[in-house]
Formats: sequence, C-alpha cells, structure tokens
Amino acid sequence: MRPTLIRLAQQANKAPKKGIKVPVEIYPLFFAMGLAGCSALYFSTKKFTHGDLRLTRQGKKAEHAEGEEKH
Repeated sequence: MRPTLIRLAQQANKAPKKGIKVPVEIYPLFFAMGLAGCSALYFSTKKFTHGDLRLTRQGKKAEHAEGEEKH
C-alpha cells in the first residue's frame, strides 16, 4: 500500500493543466463541424460574389402579383 500513497502524493503535487479537457472521441465531431462550416462559408461567398443569389420570387406567381400592382 505504500507505493500507492507515494504515487498519489506525486499526482497531488503536479500542477494542473490549463485549458479545456476535450475527450478524444469528440475530435471527429469537431472535424465534421469544421468541414460543414467551411463549406457553408465557401458556397455563401460564391453565391454573393457571382450574383446567383435570388432575393425575390420568380415565376408565374411573381409575374401575376406584379401585374395586379400596375392596374
């Protein structure tokens, strides 16, 4: 029982690590969320820079609504 007490005392004397402890099992989740975030940023930027972003309705309903406003 003596070696156990010595090791326990050694562990108590060590300075605790600073920062957040993250389990290793969570790393794939971080990778997947980072990939999804980068993808969303890339495609949103692409839509804004190339002008393909649709801000108004298009189609028959939109044309019909515009026609009623003119009368």
